[in-house]
Amino acid sequence: MSVVWSLVLALSAVMLGAASALWFSRRRGSPAGQVPLGASEYFEQLFERAPVAVVLGDRAGRILRVNQRFTRLFGYGQGEVVGRPIDDLIVPPELLPEARDATRFAADGFKEIAATVRRRKDGTLADVSVHCTSIALPGQEDGAAVYSIYQDITDRVRAEQDVLVAEERFRQLAENIDEVFWLTTPERSELLYVSPAYERIFGRSRDTAYGDAQAFLETVHPDDRSRVRTSLPGLAQGGWAERYRVVRPDGSVRWVRSRAFPIRNLSGDVYRIAGLTEDITDQQEAEDAVHKSQSQLELFFSQSLDGFFFMILDEPVQWDDTVDKEKTLDYVFAHQRITKVNDAMVRQYGATREWLIGRTPNDLFAHDLAHGRAVWHRFFDAGRLHVETDERRLDGTPIRIDGDYICLHETPSGGGRIVGHFGVQRDVTARHKAEEELRLSEEQLRELTNRLHSVREEERRRIAIEIHDRLGQALTGIKLDLSWLERRLPSDDAALHQRAHGTLGHIDAAIESVKRIGAELRPAVLDTLGLMAAIEWQADEFTQRTGISCHLDLPAKPPAVDDARSTALFRVFQEALTNVARHAAAHRVDIRLASEDGQLVLEIADDGKGLGDRQVTGPRSLGIAGMRERLGAYGGRMRIASRQPCGTVLEARLPFEAEVVS
Repeated sequence: MSVVWSLVLALSAVMLGAASALWFSRRRGSPAGQVPLGASEYFEQLFERAPVAVVLGDRAGRILRVNQRFTRLFGYGQGEVVGRPIDDLIVPPELLPEARDATRFAADGFKEIAATVRRRKDGTLADVSVHCTSIALPGQEDGAAVYSIYQDITDRVRAEQDVLVAEERFRQLAENIDEVFWLTTPERSELLYVSPAYERIFGRSRDTAYGDAQAFLETVHPDDRSRVRTSLPGLAQGGWAERYRVVRPDGSVRWVRSRAFPIRNLSGDVYRIAGLTEDITDQQEAEDAVHKSQSQLELFFSQSLDGFFFMILDEPVQWDDTVDKEKTLDYVFAHQRITKVNDAMVRQYGATREWLIGRTPNDLFAHDLAHGRAVWHRFFDAGRLHVETDERRLDGTPIRIDGDYICLHETPSGGGRIVGHFGVQRDVTARHKAEEELRLSEEQLRELTNRLHSVREEERRRIAIEIHDRLGQALTGIKLDLSWLERRLPSDDAALHQRAHGTLGHIDAAIESVKRIGAELRPAVLDTLGLMAAIEWQADEFTQRTGISCHLDLPAKPPAVDDARSTALFRVFQEALTNVARHAAAHRVDIRLASEDGQLVLEIADDGKGLGDRQVTGPRSLGIAGMRERLGAYGGRMRIASRQPCGTVLEARLPFEAEVVS
C-alpha cells in the first residue's frame, strides 16, 4: 500500500506542480500566450476532482489551497481555510507533534502516516492516512511548498476492527467448543488450523497434525480407513459426512462423526475446506444399545448426568372436561409412583434407589402440596411441561429442580387415558441461588444509588442555602458598609470615589456569582414554587445561555408530586437540555409537561441532528443511563426516539397519584 501511494503521490505532485504553476502564473498576470488554457483547465480539474482530499501549503503549514474532497471530508469551505495553519484546523492537540513532524519531513522529501485521525469542523474525528511531499511552486519565498493527500480510511478501519472482532470470536468459538474444528486447503496438502479439542478426542498433539496433513488417515481404525480415504475427494463438493472410528495412541477407540463444507472465494472457487469432527462415542453406544439389547439401554439410562425417572399410575386416569379434575388429582397424588430412576436422580435427592422407588407426589411435595397439585394440573392439561420446582432432599434440605416432563398415554399416538409420565430433571440449586443473590445485589445497588442521589441532593440543598444565607448576606453587608463609606468620602477626591464605585461593582458581581452557584447546586424555585416553576426557570436560563429557544406546554394547574419525584424529573430535564446544547446543534426545544393515565409525563423534543443508536446505548452514554436510573428508582421509564423530520424526542414518565394543587 505504501508503494502504491508513493507512486500516486509522485504523479499527483507533478500534476499539482503544473496546475499550481499555471494557477500562480495567472494570478501574477502572465501573458495569455505563455499559459496554455486547455492544460490549465485540465490540471485544475485533476486537482479539484481528485478522489482524495488534497492540500497545498507553504513550509510554515499555512494553507494555500484545498480541493473539493477536502471540504467534503472536513466540512470547511474554501474561504475558511486559505491562509490558516492546517494544524489549527484539523489536527487534534494530542497529534500536533505527529503532524508537525510530517510537515517537516515532507518539506525535505516525503512522509507517510498510514493511519491517524484528524478533526472535522464539527469536532468529530475522521480516520485518515496522510501522504506529504514537497514540490517547487512559483511565488513562494523559497520556491517550495508541501503537497498533502488525506485519504478517508474510516471504512477500512471499521472493516479491520470488524475483522479483529470476528477473528477473536472465531478463536474463542473454535477453542471452546467440544467438537474439533479444522481447516485445510482444497487438495488437503496442508492443514491450516485444528482446534484444541483434537488433542482431547484423538489423544494426539496438534503439532503432529500440522506436521503431516495426511497423518490423519493413520489415526483412522484399519477397518474404516479405506472407506474414509475413498470419500475424501468429495470434500470440495459439499455435503461430505462420515462416521468412523479413531484409534488413540493408548489403543482406545473413539467413534467420531466428521462433516465438511467448501469455502468459496468471490470468484466461486473453493479455496478452503472447513469441517467439524465430534466425538459420538456415547451416542453410538446408545444407538447400539437401542438396537441390541435392553441391558445396553439400561446403561445409557443409568449413566445420564440428568435425573431420569418414570412415574406410573396404579390405574390409568381420564383427564378431560368430563371428569372432576380435583378428585382425579387426589387419586394421582396417592397412586402415581416412581417405578424407575437413574443414579443422577438418586444423587439429586440424596437418597437411595430403594427409598425413591414407590414414592408418590404426596411424598415428594409434602412440604407444599398446593404448589405440587397446581404444577400437576398444568402438566396434565398440556401433556408436557418444562418447569422449575422447589423440592426437598431426603434430609429435608431444599433443592431447585429444573425438569422436562411428558405424559405417557395408553396409545403411542398420545390418545386415551394417562398411564404415567417420564421426566428428566436437573439440579439447578446453585444456579438459582446465584441468580437470587445477583437479583438481591442489583436491588441493593439500586437502593444505594437512590440513596446516593438523595444524599447528594440534600447536600446540594444545604450548600446552596449556606452560600445564599451566609456568603450572600456577608457580601450584602460589605456592600452596604462600602456604600456608607463612599457617601462620606471627600467630594473633591474623584479617584477615591472611582475606586469605591469599582469595588461596589465587584461586590455586585460576586453576589451574582453566589446566586448563580446556588441555583446550579439546587434551584431555590424547585423547593419554593415546585417542579413546573423550576422547569420554566431552567428553560429561560437555558435560552439565555445558549441562544436556543424553548417553547413550553405546561398544564394550567401543576400536578401534585412529592419532592423526590420532582427532583428526579427536574434532574432528567437538566441533563436532557445539557445533551441538546452539547450534541444536537438545535435551534428550538419543545417542552411538554402533562398528566396522563396516572403518570407525570415530561417530553423534551429538539430540531437538531438526532441521536444514533451508539450514542443512546454506547459506552459514552452515561448521562442517559443516569436518567434511566433516576426514573427507575420511582417506577418510571424513559424513551428516546428520532423526531420527524429531524431531531430527537425524549419522553420521561413517572407514576404518581393524579391530584392537583391550586
